[in-house]
Amino acid sequence: IGGTEATQPYSFMVSLEEPDSPRPDHHGCGAELLAPQWVLTASHCAQTPNQAQVGTPRGWRVRVGSLSASSGGQVADVDKFYRLGTQWTPGGMWGNDIALLHLRTPVSGKPVQLANSVPAPGTATRILGWGMTCDQDRPACFPDKLRQADTVIQPNSACAEGIIDGKEFCVGALDGSVGPTNMDSGGPALVQQNGQWVLAGTVNGDGNPSIYENVPIHADWIEGIVSGRNVPPEVPRPSLAGEVQLAACIGSVVRLPDAKPQDNALLLTNGHCVQGDRP
Repeated sequence: IGGTEATQPYSFMVSLEEPDSPRPDHHGCGAELLAPQWVLTASHCAQTPNQAQVGTPRGWRVRVGSLSASSGGQVADVDKFYRLGTQWTPGGMWGNDIALLHLRTPVSGKPVQLANSVPAPGTATRILGWGMTCDQDRPACFPDKLRQADTVIQPNSACAEGIIDGKEFCVGALDGSVGPTNMDSGGPALVQQNGQWVLAGTVNGDGNPSIYENVPIHADWIEGIVSGRNVPPEVPRPSLAGEVQLAACIGSVVRLPDAKPQDNALLLTNGHCVQGDRP
């Protein structure tokens, strides 16, 4: 919101593409290149149906260093994700809304460095993203060109909706004229440090102004995984391949012991879910 098309690409800027995105280019979230095979994004951008904290995604890929969300740059598949916060982990997702994505093949773009800390309110910051420019799921709302906006870090009190002091911070115009929007999640808040852009935070919610995750305080978690010294294990979780959503209910695909491959599928759910007309 309130931005302009970027005229120069950022070598570290990433579009995370996921199969269930409603966009033709499959862009779902923003992300940042931290190392040749490591990308940082928001934890809520890396959710899978079984809500795993560590897992292997299907069909995710990234486009790195391009102004366009549909062409150019370097493209690589994501073969593993590590989420710091989930709805099941202690403390929940908010305040821990970051995730690391491992790429199957390395890319050559120059990574972004983490800021030493989140600067004080009033500090200038630049935000980037391919987020929606209007509120409808239609092509006109999905920008192909990367957009950027210069704004400021606001006092935490300006983000009245549940901000967690020390773990989140506020970015954007108080009147909502400049800030991130839907599908900007995971995108960066950049500040100047020693004459270059460094990463202070990532989008975890839009608003007036918007909440960003404090990335520098999670530097140890990030470094532990990227270095290989402290990699969380992938805990086996049940497959949800047979789960079915049935209006306001949930069901399961089941098979009888003597079922044949050509038999019709059977769905098991509660009786009150199928009262009245055929669902």
